[in-house]
Amino acid sequence: MKIFVISLGIILLVLVLSLYIPFSPELLQPASLVSLRILDRNGYLLREVLSDKEGKSQWVSLEDISPNVILATVAAEDNRFYEHWGIDTRAILRATLQNIRAREVISGASTLTQQV
Repeated sequence: MKIFVISLGIILLVLVLSLYIPFSPELLQPASLVSLRILDRNGYLLREVLSDKEGKSQWVSLEDISPNVILATVAAEDNRFYEHWGIDTRAILRATLQNIRAREVISGASTLTQQV
């Protein structure tokens, strides 16, 4: 119970602090066209796509992406995307309880907003 209360306190602290972190529009601009590395949850390389100068990777505007690709990404990564404000408190509580019960990290709760 003590771990749960501490975890809940940390989660609430992060939620409150996230309201005061300034957002910069510069974060939406690509820094450069570097190779894209796709890793699994353990950090192992699954695929690498090289940059436009070295291979196939290039910046694509949102308007050029098929709406079906956007919907599929949202469905796979954050199925409650349209139901929360960027942080899914229900998923955080679920993951916290699962991780406490298992006594190891078995579940995550990051949203698309948090991953970007």
